Amino acid sequence: MPDREPAGCAAQDDPVPAAPAGDRGGRAGRILADYERLASLFELELKLVSERRFDELEQLTRARLRLQDSLPSTPPVQARDALERCSLLRRRVEIELLRVRETLLLELEQLARAQRAAAGYAPARQGGRRIAASA
Repeated sequence: MPDREPAGCAAQDDPVPAAPAGDRGGRAGRILADYERLASLFELELKLVSERRFDELEQLTRARLRLQDSLPSTPPVQARDALERCSLLRRRVEIELLRVRETLLLELEQLARAQRAAAGYAPARQGGRRIAASA
């Protein structure tokens, strides 16, 4: 359920670890790792949607939004690849949501059709009660 275009990307609680504390890239390395983590979150979102695990999407969306809010408003140039990946994954999530929606609508229509057919086999209902009263 992509809420907005990424300043980065999204998925579950820390599926991709942040850069190690002693990493040579320092703060810039951690920020780039966050963009990769965002892409991993979108990959997880795509998986959850395709598997119809909608109950887990809310938590994932919250984690993604928290991560997106923590990213700088202007991403570093080095984050371009990760951001492009996020954008593509976001589109795939939207397409998958549409596909799953259509599948669910078809399944509901089949269910309604089966219910109508089953109703045709039910015994005929009798009109209201008739009381024969002779005095």
